[in-house]
Amino acid sequence: MTGQIRWKLTFTYLIVIFIAMSILGLTLSYLVERQFRHEVRIALNAHAQLLRSRIEDSFHKNIKPGDLNGICRVLGGKIRARITVYGRDGAVLGDSENGLIEPEGSEVPKSVKELREGFGCRICHSEVREPSAITVTVPVMRGGRTVGSVKLSASLYEAKQAAARTRRIILATLVLISIIVAGVTMRLAGSIAEPVSHMNEMARQMASGDLSQRVQVNSKDEVGQLAASLNLMADRLQANLDQLDQERDRMETILTSMADGIVVTDKSGAITLFNRAAERLFGLSSEQVIEKQIEVLAALPEMSDMARRMLSGAKPLRKELRTAVPADRILNVHAAAVHDRKGDIAGSVCVLADVTEVRRQAEIRKDFVANVSHELRTPVASIRALVGALQSGAWEDSAIAERFLSSLDAEAERLSLLLNDLLNLSELESGKMQPKRTIVSLGEIAEEAAAGLSGKARQYGVRVSVDVPSDITAYVDKRQMLQVLQNLIDNAVKYTGDSGFVNITAAETDGEVILSVRDTGVGIPPSDLDRIFERFYRVDKARSRQLGGTGLGLSIVRDIVDAHGGRITVDSQVGAGSTFTIALPKALPESDSQSG
Repeated sequence: MTGQIRWKLTFTYLIVIFIAMSILGLTLSYLVERQFRHEVRIALNAHAQLLRSRIEDSFHKNIKPGDLNGICRVLGGKIRARITVYGRDGAVLGDSENGLIEPEGSEVPKSVKELREGFGCRICHSEVREPSAITVTVPVMRGGRTVGSVKLSASLYEAKQAAARTRRIILATLVLISIIVAGVTMRLAGSIAEPVSHMNEMARQMASGDLSQRVQVNSKDEVGQLAASLNLMADRLQANLDQLDQERDRMETILTSMADGIVVTDKSGAITLFNRAAERLFGLSSEQVIEKQIEVLAALPEMSDMARRMLSGAKPLRKELRTAVPADRILNVHAAAVHDRKGDIAGSVCVLADVTEVRRQAEIRKDFVANVSHELRTPVASIRALVGALQSGAWEDSAIAERFLSSLDAEAERLSLLLNDLLNLSELESGKMQPKRTIVSLGEIAEEAAAGLSGKARQYGVRVSVDVPSDITAYVDKRQMLQVLQNLIDNAVKYTGDSGFVNITAAETDGEVILSVRDTGVGIPPSDLDRIFERFYRVDKARSRQLGGTGLGLSIVRDIVDAHGGRITVDSQVGAGSTFTIALPKALPESDSQSG
């Protein structure tokens, strides 16, 4: 491109200069030749007037042709012109060249009339050549009469030579000026073409996505201003693209980290966005569904139908849908159309919120309220019945009264235990009962818990043993951990038959302490293992109430272990017993040690 602009400008300037110089040369050549002829004509007229007076004195009656040749030669040599003297009858009386030979292209006058009509100045032409001479003819007067004429002829050769010299000078000047102008023009064109070429290359790079190129600004003219404007445009484009990249990255981060699934389609129904939450909900990767039709999500055909309805112009929809693939879930799906700047439908978006846990928690709360109501109603009803019986006269029989009072005490105790467990559970779940951790010996806690339940163990005929080394320690709340072991041992004693045993053991691993409570009781069916830590959940409801359980003990155990950053698992076989295993932090956490 640089060469094209440079040569275009150079050739344009050269053509203009050539035309101008050619016109100037022709005009000057014509003017020089014309001026030379004019000067020759004036000189010839002056010489002719002088010669006429000289020759008039030589005219006499008996003058013959050739008599004036000598005078003509002498005078012609002095003025460098051909002098020819004619008589009245047109005879050549004298000629400065060759005597009687007439000048080329001239005619000899035949009469006085012709002499009179031929006076003046004229240019003589050859039949085949350019004008070659200029002539001046003046009359010779004697006694008031025209007795002859004098003709002076001067060659135009010198005029032509002067004109030719002028043309050669102009041609040489034209060549020199052309060379100079070509150099200057090429340099000037280069100063324009080079930045234009750079700007063109920069525009190509910008079109391909590279905005790092800049044009060097070396002048303040229009080209420099254009280069500066292009650089400014590149800077602003780069800033806008950087901002768009940041917005896109921010949006991708938001969409990727959202807990809700996002599925976006174009106006044809092809999926254009499938975030990480959607991958988890459908069990598919984005690579498997991007640019495919929405119907590829076969696990939720109702959502595909909602998206299609949005593309056809329907109003936003919200539905709660169930899916069993890849897992049993309840999804709250909100579908809406995506519009472009003109307001036309450009696609659809579906937002999928997994409300499975929300619905499960709602069911748990509903069951909890029902269970609490039932658990409270049972001892309250028993207490009211016993009080009513006593009021009806049963107190008069001491044996019956004593039995009723024992039942009242048992129901009141059961009600007290239930209220205490509910209070503990509420405090744990609300975060009000934060563990007050210290380094404690698990052996001491296990011995204290077993000793507190030794009476109940003897009542059920169950042997409780503690095999926990005294040097095993854990970073826990001693009171809460004592409650955990008491609840586990109490459950183990109540559900272990006569002559059974309960064993508490502990072991250390890297960074953890493993605490186990194993019994030889009735065991837990596999179908109930996932729910035994739920509130008020009982494997055998009738036996649990008969044994005085509230259904909250294991739920409290789980919440306490979770509050300590530990975990609890259970392994059980029906008829062979159960083992509850607790993993607790062994040492002081770094954050607590720094704050202490």
